[in-house]
Amino acid sequence: MKEITYRQATALDLGQILSIMGHVNYLSFRFGRQNTKHARETVKGEFHSRNFFVCALKNKILGYAIVGDAVALMHNPLKLTKKKYAYLMGIGVLPMHQGKKLGTNLLKHIVEKYQELGYIGIYSDVGSDNSWSIKFHLGLGFILVGSYKNSQRPKHTLSLVFLKKF
Repeated sequence: MKEITYRQATALDLGQILSIMGHVNYLSFRFGRQNTKHARETVKGEFHSRNFFVCALKNKILGYAIVGDAVALMHNPLKLTKKKYAYLMGIGVLPMHQGKKLGTNLLKHIVEKYQELGYIGIYSDVGSDNSWSIKFHLGLGFILVGSYKNSQRPKHTLSLVFLKKF
């Protein structure tokens, strides 16, 4: 693929990020049946309290990731060390660009940035019914550190917590 850039998002990228979130069902997973306008306004409001990263081809955003500090953002019943750990809240690539290592390279870029900031690892939370995401995380060296029942997920689906130490 041509010159793909991996960088921190700017406010100008938010419209395209929200569009991708819709394509990969992030908004419906996170906000359920709430109206789309409310979900979009919530994400816009979070833009300055989380780190949004993108992969782009010129001015076209192809994928995004939302990352932040695990102490502030990771809320689950597991007793895990969170200090000096990042938390991957979501990652998504436009369906027509999936399978081209864009998500992999975006996550590698994020790991590099968080290592520079002194973090020692990154957590991620994945549904037990999301075999593609489980394979993605394991392929990048994440290990499963726990699971729990999450009311946002379907009845027979657990949230799996993965960790990648730097």
